[in-house]
Amino acid sequence: MTLSSTHLNATHDRFVLGLPLRTSPATAATDIPATWQRFMQEGWLQKLPQKADDPALYAVYTDYVSDETGPYTMVLGVRVDRETQVPEGLRRVCIPAGEVASFRVEGDPAEVVWKAWAHVNGPWKERTRRRYVADFERYPLASLTPTSAVVDVTVGLSPA
Repeated sequence: MTLSSTHLNATHDRFVLGLPLRTSPATAATDIPATWQRFMQEGWLQKLPQKADDPALYAVYTDYVSDETGPYTMVLGVRVDRETQVPEGLRRVCIPAGEVASFRVEGDPAEVVWKAWAHVNGPWKERTRRRYVADFERYPLASLTPTSAVVDVTVGLSPA
């Protein structure tokens, strides 16, 4: 696994529309793959009104009860405009502007994404600054296959 990190300041909010999943660390290893499978099998990538300037799939983690140890919501979808209508059964979430840490991984997403989150939730130096508002994975569609992807795992940080 290649893991490289960058810090940056996101200057604008982003909105993602997709399938919501309420899960917890105890059930995530089963729940999340099942939601991905449903998303792909039901053709949601083609159904959702994706922004043309950001051809990517997003998994946004939000509604944290506390931190990475408690329940949270994942929304699997695409980037949309703020005004996009939300069909029944879907959810639109906001990834707020602000300071973030982003970790790029490459390889089999079933392996490298879990390892990236293990790093993020482990003893890296900025861990105490996590905001737990809206963290996300971004999968550029040009790099996404069932066994390979370039993925940016991004977490919000509180001001230093």
